[in-house]
Amino acid sequence: MANHQLAQEYIQHNAELKIAICIQHKYTISPEMNSGSHSNICRHFQEIHKPRSIPKEALAAIGVYIPSLELVEPSQVKAWPQANGPIPGLELYEDGAMCLMCDEKSVRSKDI
Repeated sequence: MANHQLAQEYIQHNAELKIAICIQHKYTISPEMNSGSHSNICRHFQEIHKPRSIPKEALAAIGVYIPSLELVEPSQVKAWPQANGPIPGLELYEDGAMCLMCDEKSVRSKDI
């Protein structure tokens, strides 16, 4: 359980929506597995965060914590009622966009 507490310093789990949120970046991370049979969540913390900014113990804790969570693929996330306000832990982006050809999403339209 101590490992879960360490992982929770980096990941916020929204059990209602079944999503994992990176606390530092304030966006959700897809639980899909990549070609190396690693979750995109683990890859996020190994590659997207500054190199060596997360201790090895925390990376190991995240690797143990992720499979214990009930997470769904992005296409299966339920709509959040607007009356509930913003989703806790997520940052609101005014300039977000989605590619009409490949459905890739970004927090900045210029990145599409």
